[in-house]
Amino acid sequence: MLDFMKTSLLLLCWVFAVTVMATDVYMTVDENGNATFTDQAVEGSKKIEVKEVITIPALKNPPPPRKTLKVEPRYTKLTITNPKQDETYFRSEGELVIGVTSAPHLRLGDLYVYRLNGEEIYAGRATIQSIAEMDRGTHTIQIAIANRDREEVMVSEPVTFHMRQASIQGR
Repeated sequence: MLDFMKTSLLLLCWVFAVTVMATDVYMTVDENGNATFTDQAVEGSKKIEVKEVITIPALKNPPPPRKTLKVEPRYTKLTITNPKQDETYFRSEGELVIGVTSAPHLRLGDLYVYRLNGEEIYAGRATIQSIAEMDRGTHTIQIAIANRDREEVMVSEPVTFHMRQASIQGR
């Protein structure tokens, strides 16, 4: 008898946990005293009134407060240290050395992109780059800092300089 009551109680709890969509519930008891619950009426079954399940709506949590982060620029300074603006170099002096400084120093993953007359000539972490055998004439150098996705983070002011070649007429 005790097993029957436990089973019945367990089944009743299960029935009440089922959604309200189940309209009618029927119970039958076999010759051994075992209860069976179903949604179909059979001979000798007894209709059980299932009360509506009480539900409590969930509490809505407010969204977490947004933290306002002060975004500081990645770099505050990017300067070409050599060549100087409007300076003249002679081809006979050897290689032209290009120098750059940034503040703060180049961050991990970022790189310098050197451009001579608009064409990329070097991309890497070196702060000094040399160019051999430059053509005579006026040239412009500009340097950018790019992140690992090659998006430009900062670009220097362009520096214009002049390359001269020694002439026989100048002697």
